[in-house]
Amino acid sequence: MAESFFEALIMLFFAATCIENDSLSFALECSQLRPSSVFKRAARRASFREMARCQACLAVLALLVCSASSFQRSRLINARGAVGSVRLFEMRTEAAGELLAERKDALREAIAAYSACVKQMEELEAAEEAADQTDEKRPKKGLLGAESVASRRSQVSSDMEQLRDTITAAIEALAPFNPTGAPLRGWGGFQGSPPEECELGGVWSLEYTDAADATFKRGDRGEAVTFQLVDPIKRNFVNAVNFVKGKGKLRGFRVIVKAKAKNAKEVALSFQRVVLLRKSRFPRLFGKITIPFPGIRIVTAIGRLLAYLRGGQNTKGPGFEVLFLDEDTRIHRSYDGLYFVHSRLSQEPALAD
Repeated sequence: MAESFFEALIMLFFAATCIENDSLSFALECSQLRPSSVFKRAARRASFREMARCQACLAVLALLVCSASSFQRSRLINARGAVGSVRLFEMRTEAAGELLAERKDALREAIAAYSACVKQMEELEAAEEAADQTDEKRPKKGLLGAESVASRRSQVSSDMEQLRDTITAAIEALAPFNPTGAPLRGWGGFQGSPPEECELGGVWSLEYTDAADATFKRGDRGEAVTFQLVDPIKRNFVNAVNFVKGKGKLRGFRVIVKAKAKNAKEVALSFQRVVLLRKSRFPRLFGKITIPFPGIRIVTAIGRLLAYLRGGQNTKGPGFEVLFLDEDTRIHRSYDGLYFVHSRLSQEPALAD
């Protein structure tokens, strides 16, 4: 009895080692035992009850092997299903990435066309000013030239209006693909995250806006470089202008705006002060001149009054909502309904000497 039971245990051990191979015959070959020899030994050395027990052990082994085989097949099916789901997710992600890239390209192309129209309009305005100063001895030629410039200005203005609508539609189409769900996370420790994790931080350049008073035109001071410094630690937006070359001692200026996170996508703005950067023999004394803004309540009241006069519906005061943010593009919409598109710069532009 002991030997037949020992042989059954041996068969059980080798059956367990062959579960992954899904073969009972493999276990029997590894144990170098044949079912007929087991039955013969059981009949010769043990009673019928012992042989029945041995047959029961073999039956259990067969059930175990069948169960293991079924489990392995189901596991394989589940694994194939999981691989298919992962592949489907990857395909959808790739398709979404391609669509995102296409919509960003469409927005950039529209902005580039709009910028070309703006440059053309500035050239026409300069030509119109030159035409106004034409010698009075040739009034007819000057008049014809002025009419031609006015006609071209009208056409360019119409093109700019159409491009503004195109850009607005491109922004609205791109906004649902915003990869940053909480762009203000970490803003001054907002939502318990450190400011270093806030993706808004950095140096940004304004590429487009439909706000009439947000762009800086070239004047007597010459060319200017405009950019924005965003500091999540100090919770500041700094609108900066550096004059490349120009007349006077003014090198540039900074408009300091304090921002408070209202939620994960919106900020309320509070204009703090203007800092003038000057050329001076005594830079520590006269190199910077700070002009503070009035209190936030006065500024908010003025902003609401201006919005009302323009027919707007802004009752929140200065602020905006981030519509899109990734590694190189930032888009937000102010509470007045105006759009701003920024591109990230690698470093802050230097001041001219």
